[in-house]
Amino acid sequence: MDAYKWDNRVRFVVRHMYDTDNNGYLDINDFESLALVSDGIVTLEEFRMDCVNRSAFQDIQEIDDSYNKLLNENDKKNGGITQARYQELYAEFIGSPETEVPGAHLFGPLTVY
Repeated sequence: MDAYKWDNRVRFVVRHMYDTDNNGYLDINDFESLALVSDGIVTLEEFRMDCVNRSAFQDIQEIDDSYNKLLNENDKKNGGITQARYQELYAEFIGSPETEVPGAHLFGPLTVY
């Protein structure tokens, strides 16, 4: 099974994402607390930290490659992923059945669950 197939990504969300403010659903507050620091931009370093807090990796390049697959030209100009862009990528991660969309890499390198 491909780790980036839609059903595996859904398993990942069920396993690793949660309602941090306990209001019954994932909303903007959960996005802010899970992914963004005070400046509102997810940088490569922050992305790395998020990934290694969730799983172990043999090579940091795996994480960097996933991050680079997320970035569009605006992200590169902004120095990272904004909250609005993060939400777009999350919608792709959970909503697109395609394995090659940028959002499939939102949570770094995946394994098969």
